[in-house]
Amino acid sequence: MDKDTASFIIYIIHKIARRNSLTPSQVYRLLNKTECISKYIVTCYDVLHTMSADAVADNALLWAKNHGE
Repeated sequence: MDKDTASFIIYIIHKIARRNSLTPSQVYRLLNKTECISKYIVTCYDVLHTMSADAVADNALLWAKNHGE
């Protein structure tokens, strides 16, 4: 994973945390447990980084919901 992708993941984690009154570590555990980071955010980074942060956050939460949480 390159620096830009890692920075994007951190940004999205913090965006989700702020919007849902969670800590970034809680969000990270949720996204990691459901493989959202590796199978969605990293894999689709080229497209996702062109979208709004709110849309990516919504999609990441939807992924987590559909994959176990």
